[in-house]
Amino acid sequence: QQRQQKGSSSSTKRKKNKYSQFSKADKIEKDPLEALLEESERKLQTLREEMDPVLRKKREQERNIPAPPPEASTRLEFPNNKDIDPYDPTTFGYMEIGTIVGPHGV
Repeated sequence: QQRQQKGSSSSTKRKKNKYSQFSKADKIEKDPLEALLEESERKLQTLREEMDPVLRKKREQERNIPAPPPEASTRLEFPNNKDIDPYDPTTFGYMEIGTIVGPHGV
C-alpha cells in the first residue's frame, strides 16, 4: 500500500529548477526575431523619412539634366569580330600593366 501511495500523482513532489533565478526565459516578452524585425522596420521608416527630401532634390536635378545630343547613339555597338585577334588580349579590352617575373611578383 505504501508503494502505491508513493507512486500516485497526488503525492509526488514537483521538481524545482535550481537555476531558475538565472533564467531569462520568463523575462522575454517577445520573440527575439520579431523584436529585430520590428526594430529594422522602424529604422527603415526613419531612413525613408530622412531621405525623402534628399530624393526629391535628386529627382529635380535629374529632370534638369539636358538631353543627349542627337548624334549620340542609344544602340550598343560591339567591335567587328574580324578585328579581334584571340592571341592578342588588347584587341578585346585588356591592357598590359606589367610582366610576371616570378610566382610572387609582377
